[in-house]
Amino acid sequence: MKKEGQLVADTKQKANILNEQFKSVFTTESIDNIPNKGVSPHPNIPPLTITTPGIRKLLDNINPHKASGPDNISGRILKDLQNFTAPILTIIFQKSLQTGCIPTDWKHANVAPAYKKGEKYNAANYRPISHLYQL
Repeated sequence: MKKEGQLVADTKQKANILNEQFKSVFTTESIDNIPNKGVSPHPNIPPLTITTPGIRKLLDNINPHKASGPDNISGRILKDLQNFTAPILTIIFQKSLQTGCIPTDWKHANVAPAYKKGEKYNAANYRPISHLYQL
């Protein structure tokens, strides 16, 4: 990785260079420009019920080879231990649905640089890949 034409070897410095690059190209859109469409004429959605068999089915479909997120829980563990975790996850997801709150930790991701093309020493030639929680 290069900064101001100088080759950087320190891992932490490389991470900081990539972080600055990713921050410089990140944009947030203002929600002030979203038009208010009023109330939808569609009927109400029936209550959603989260069930243990439903959670088991979702856990069974997890890719065991996918990279783990910030919790470092692998897809293989989630898939293999679904009989133990599905009832607990059902309670957590149902409570989240009832309260409208998502656990704060689930809003975090591990970000890894993915090389696109061009000179590998140029931070602009990388894009961020976010590894989220598999749950």
